[in-house]
Amino acid sequence: MTLHSVARWAILALVLMLALGGAILWVWNMGKQRSLLEARDAAGWRSALNAYVDYRNQEDGRMTSVLATVPAAHPGLFLSEMSIAAWSEGRGLFSDDAVARSSGDSLTPLLYPPTAVYCVALNYKSTTAPELNVPAVQEVLVLAYHEANGEGQWVLHSLAARGDAAALQRLLAHLGCDMAAVGFTAEP
Repeated sequence: MTLHSVARWAILALVLMLALGGAILWVWNMGKQRSLLEARDAAGWRSALNAYVDYRNQEDGRMTSVLATVPAAHPGLFLSEMSIAAWSEGRGLFSDDAVARSSGDSLTPLLYPPTAVYCVALNYKSTTAPELNVPAVQEVLVLAYHEANGEGQWVLHSLAARGDAAALQRLLAHLGCDMAAVGFTAEP
C-alpha cells in the first residue's frame, strides 16, 4: 500500500467516525428533549386539572373535588365526536369543534387524536350549606394533551356519553381507563 492510499483510508475512516458520532449525539439529544417534554407534561396535566377545579369552584360556587384520575391505555382512540365541550386554561369553555388554541395572533383547531389522555372523575356539590341537603353529582371528563407544531396543551373534555352510564362505561373501556381499579363506577 502506498502512502497516498493509506491517507485516503484514514480520511475516510475519520469522516465515518465523525458522521457516526454526530448521529449518536443527535439521537441522544432527541431522547433527552423527549424526556424533558414528558417530565413537563407529567406535571402539566395536574396543573391543568387543578386550574379547572378552581374555575368550577369560582364560576358557580360549587364544591368540586377530584375522585379519581386514570391514564388511558389507548389515548389515540379518543376522537372529537366523543367530546361535546372543552375547557383549557387561558381559553375557558369552548365548543370542541370551534377554534381551540391560540398561538400568537393566529388560531388553530385542536388536533386529534391527542397524545395523552387521563380519565377524570369529579364530584360536584352544589352548595356548602348542609341543611339544604343537595345531593352531590359525579361526572367523568377526559383530560387530553393535544399537540400541534411541537407545542401542546392540556384540554378537559365533557363527554357525549355523560348521563348514560352504560355508554360511559363502554367509552372508558374503549379508551382503556380502568376507573373501577381506583374505586369509581359510573352509576345509572
